Amino acid sequence: MEGAWQFHPVFILLLASVVLSAGITTYSFRNRETPGATALGFLSLSAGWWSAAYLLQLTGATLDWQFMWLRMSYLGSSFLAPSLFVFAAQYVDARIDITPRLVAVLSLPIVVISLLAVTNPLHGFMWTVTGLTETPLAIIQRDFHTGYYALIAYSYLVVLVG
Repeated sequence: MEGAWQFHPVFILLLASVVLSAGITTYSFRNRETPGATALGFLSLSAGWWSAAYLLQLTGATLDWQFMWLRMSYLGSSFLAPSLFVFAAQYVDARIDITPRLVAVLSLPIVVISLLAVTNPLHGFMWTVTGLTETPLAIIQRDFHTGYYALIAYSYLVVLVG
């Protein structure tokens, strides 16, 4: 590996995603009196966080850098499913009463699993890092464990129900 930083044209798309998500988030929160706008704001905030963290992860060509931003990406990506559920329910005017309690119940497993992702070096419940690949970009390689599959299963369940 020549340097600690790398570039690939896909970074431009990730940056565009971050900028677009920031615009949608700002617009949604400014118009939060509109049904579904707040949920859309959180949905786009989650997507923007995930894109930004992934972009930062890929710019670094060292294992420590990539591992740090990989863990940070879960703070955004994990909240996509509950945000999408709430947004869809509000957007189609479903007969579901979206209360703070319902949002908390939907989000609690995500919060717990996201914290497990961030603290993964302490317990390895989510994955084990096996190294970096180097073609065409250096990208972290992992073996997935129970926590990761629980997060994926729960997220897909919430999206499916939504």
